[in-house]
Amino acid sequence: MTSGSAERLKLSDGRLVAEAVPNLVFLSATDRSIQYANRACIEYSGISPDALAESDWLTLVHAADTAAALDSWMHCLSDEMPGDLRLRLLRADGAYRWHLLRLAPLRQPDESVTGWVASATDIDDYQRAADVRQFFATSVQTLTSSLNYNQTLRRLAQLAVPDWADICTVDVMGEGNIIQRLEVACTDPTKAEIVRQVRVRDWLSAPGCDETIAHVLMRGGEVFVPIVTREWLQQVAPPQAVEEIMQLGAVSAICVPLRARNRTLGALALVMAESGRRYTPQELAMARGLASRAGVIVDNARLFAASRKVADELRQANRAKDEFLGMMSHELRTPITTIYGNAQVLQRLMSSLDREAVASALDDIKQDSERLHLIIENLLALARDADRRAYDVEPVLIARVLERMKDLHHRSHPSRHIDLHIEDGQTCVAANPTYLELVVRNLLNNAEKYSPKRLPIEISLECAEQEATVRVLDRGHGIPREEIESVFQPFFRSEPLRDLVPGVGIGLTVCKRLMEAQNGRIWAQARDGGGTELCFALPIEQ
Repeated sequence: MTSGSAERLKLSDGRLVAEAVPNLVFLSATDRSIQYANRACIEYSGISPDALAESDWLTLVHAADTAAALDSWMHCLSDEMPGDLRLRLLRADGAYRWHLLRLAPLRQPDESVTGWVASATDIDDYQRAADVRQFFATSVQTLTSSLNYNQTLRRLAQLAVPDWADICTVDVMGEGNIIQRLEVACTDPTKAEIVRQVRVRDWLSAPGCDETIAHVLMRGGEVFVPIVTREWLQQVAPPQAVEEIMQLGAVSAICVPLRARNRTLGALALVMAESGRRYTPQELAMARGLASRAGVIVDNARLFAASRKVADELRQANRAKDEFLGMMSHELRTPITTIYGNAQVLQRLMSSLDREAVASALDDIKQDSERLHLIIENLLALARDADRRAYDVEPVLIARVLERMKDLHHRSHPSRHIDLHIEDGQTCVAANPTYLELVVRNLLNNAEKYSPKRLPIEISLECAEQEATVRVLDRGHGIPREEIESVFQPFFRSEPLRDLVPGVGIGLTVCKRLMEAQNGRIWAQARDGGGTELCFALPIEQ
């Protein structure tokens, strides 16, 4: 037998063996053209023997693996030694599967290389399992690396692409149970905008089912579509969405909820598209476990944020309490000092003081006693409001209350002129008499503190069909426009007047709360020509 005959017999025997093995086996020339392919290779690729013959085997390799495959091939050619390549090969249905491709030189008796024998072993299940385990380990590390769950979930979506998905989205449940799309990651960035617009959660969860995907996720269920087809899409999605998903090229999908403490906090969606890969039940289980961990991380981060917020509020409340106690000690000490000092003077020197000095000391005691009484009344009113005690209301002739409070104020401040304008003296309002008087007293006291002594304070009563409106007007410094809404907040004091006028900053707060408790309303506004207009309205008792 000649050497050529022996070589042909050897090659013929090799082809017989190649036809008997499940591996993809082909012969390649040095220019990568296929000289022979076994039946397994033809059936896997779906390419006819004639079309496969002389074609470049590199065209069957996934685009992402082409550069590495070409580099390994060139090394094999250069060294004329065997080599191994891990790459994805195109299957007849358009899917890519991982293979271990072994290349061995085909040598002549003189050791020259005339071609290459290639054998591809399917390692897709092993490779994908390894990739998923690695992704899962990295993802868990990412999830536990920060309490900023928004940033963490965004990183999770980016990690999933392209090894575990071609498209990954993360949705979270925001305030008011509003679903927000937190992150979109795509192997092909041009698809990102389409993905952002698609509202998959509004689709039906399965053909013939009335339950939407959102409802399934909210109750803790999941959606698993091993093969996405146009027929399936047409049965669960609106027509426009069908075309959008077909543009994305989706071939397989998983959607699982992020849950913790029996509540759905968001959703993780994974889609295979251009890679052609399809999800398996094992990958669904892995996605379920990852989403469960992510849900716990989100819940823990939110609980931590809430606890930190409460701690901050407690610290602020503690600071406010300290400031309040400091202000109150000052505000209470001032009138008490005046009362105590004048009482001591009168006790020791009463007989030696003239009538005018005695009257002045008594007047100081009276005025500071009234100031102290008003502070205590306001504090008691705030305490009652904090307890949410109900206020009993009854018909009250509001004109009489205004006249009485005007007279009381004039006795305490005889130099102050007060103009009272009453539209209808017989109007009755539904109010609590004690608290109505306290409101009027506070408003008059406020006008007294901020008005020049020589200018009058005005009080007006106007009646409409449903309510009576009282206005207390002064010609003081007025309220800056940006502070109008703040004057009724507890302990608020206007910066320009904080050091010029004494006070705790609770009088108007008390007025607002008392008015609201009596179904009334109160507001402040700047007065034309300068000064402030404080107004309140109460429902008329029919």
